[in-house]
Amino acid sequence: MITLSTIIAAEAEAEFATNKYLQEVGEHPFNCGFAWVEAKVRGNSKVGKMLKERGFKKPYVGTGLSLWNPSGSYTQDMSAKRAGAEAYAKVLRNAGIEIEVRSRLD
Repeated sequence: MITLSTIIAAEAEAEFATNKYLQEVGEHPFNCGFAWVEAKVRGNSKVGKMLKERGFKKPYVGTGLSLWNPSGSYTQDMSAKRAGAEAYAKVLRNAGIEIEVRSRLD
């Protein structure tokens, strides 16, 4: 079962993973892009409402809810943002949420 503390833990893991990536690899100026997660939950469910309170929105395409840049990082490096999104998704998957990571170059 997902709780608010689970979502907060996912946010912390995402921030940590992005910062770790940037410290170990550095920022690549030609890897400019985006990363986000897409949760397969209904927006009017208890979990959906909880996720919306933490920034999730209806996706541009498809169903469920999406959250752009889960790490909250200001970097433009897509790989760093993706590392954060992967860490975020891992925490929510462990809590039983069906969630996918997406990214694209700008």
